[in-house]
Amino acid sequence: MRKKLAVIVYDISILGGAEKVAVNVANELSAFYDVTLLSLTSADAHPAYVFAENVRTASLNVPADRLRTQARCTFGALRKFLKQGKIDVALIEGNYSGMLCSPVSPFVKTKMVFCDHGSFMSQYKDKDIRTIRRISTLLCDHTVVLTERSRRDYIEHFHLRESKISCIYNWIEEELYDPDAVYDECSKTILSVGRFGKEKGYDLMVDVAEKILPGHTDWKWAVYGNGDTFDEISREVDRRQLGGQLILAGEKRDLTYEYAHAALLVLPSYREGLPLVLLEAKSYKLPLVSFDIITGPGEIIQDGTDGYLIPPYDTGAMAEKIEELMDDTGLRKRLSDHAYDNMDQFRKHSILDKWCSLIDRLGG
Repeated sequence: MRKKLAVIVYDISILGGAEKVAVNVANELSAFYDVTLLSLTSADAHPAYVFAENVRTASLNVPADRLRTQARCTFGALRKFLKQGKIDVALIEGNYSGMLCSPVSPFVKTKMVFCDHGSFMSQYKDKDIRTIRRISTLLCDHTVVLTERSRRDYIEHFHLRESKISCIYNWIEEELYDPDAVYDECSKTILSVGRFGKEKGYDLMVDVAEKILPGHTDWKWAVYGNGDTFDEISREVDRRQLGGQLILAGEKRDLTYEYAHAALLVLPSYREGLPLVLLEAKSYKLPLVSFDIITGPGEIIQDGTDGYLIPPYDTGAMAEKIEELMDDTGLRKRLSDHAYDNMDQFRKHSILDKWCSLIDRLGG
């Protein structure tokens, strides 16, 4: 009999990296297990992503209310869902879901796995987030993080046994894996992709753009995404009179054309977990430029080989490296030629093997 697996997200209507990963995992694991994707809220909302045919969906319809009310509603409803559904293993995606769901773990037979999509040390000083992670890790049967650096930090700071925590990377979609992809050497478009939030560093991006774009009037910087800080960044772009070159293009689901016709991708984030956008850009052989923040880019970018890791938040250094790439087609092509050097570790089959091994071990 196939094991029963639940993948739990806070709100399946959100168009975000963590939600995309959760849906991808649910879809692929449905080939091996009976999978239900459970949204804690948004019972009537339209899902942001497409599910595989054999993935069931459900919602606890937790109200958008005070935390205490949400916690009380989640506890009873989730306990009932897991018991009635005879769920063997549940993957709890993200900090907020971990906070609401982990207290159920001691009261059910289901093996609970807390999946942290963030960077441990970059938020360590935030007492609330640190407490959520500590409690979720303590109560759940296992924790999964996105980078080896975060795994080591969890073990050190929370004094975990190594057997209780795993690093499992996000994967690159197989249809994107194409070592024969052709890089567009003639492109004069810088690309950035991601939700607009404080942590994504779009304020730093504007500083970098102001340093490089006025001197390269034949170039543009296209930014795809939406979110809380979109209007704020848009006003800043207008204030600095960059709107003709720094283009905030909004949200777009299919960015195939944009990746295929970009010259390079820039990630200006203050913090990341394991950014999918870097893997997607590598699949199109784009040179990468990112701040060398605590986790994420350093496990994807080979500095000087397929892109550049910039000292965190040094906009001058980032502008200098981007300008080097803008001015040297041969340099861009050399970095592009090495984009696939370390891609095997991010392929779906090897990462799915790790998920199945963990689920089978926990599920008995």
